[in-house]
Amino acid sequence: MLGFEHCIANQFLIPMGIALGAPITARQFVAHNLIPATIGNWIGGAICMATVYAWAYGSLPQQLAAWWAKQRAKGGLQDDAVAVVTEVRLNGKQGGKSLEH
Repeated sequence: MLGFEHCIANQFLIPMGIALGAPITARQFVAHNLIPATIGNWIGGAICMATVYAWAYGSLPQQLAAWWAKQRAKGGLQDDAVAVVTEVRLNGKQGGKSLEH
């Protein structure tokens, strides 16, 4: 486990711990846990997840495919499985057949 915190879960767990007698003040909870966990959740959600979705479904795959094809045309890259996959994404065809049904 990496020890990442989830601010929504902590809004239940830590006050419950305080109610059961944990030696934590509300100020410590907010300053040392809730604010850093919330900032981390924002970064994780906004940057990390957005990057994954943009890479998977956005314009980045097409840009990479165009770059790869350009490099191959210059003779800078070897023809390998990655290039084949890139061509499939670029052309929308596989084995001469259209990927669209």
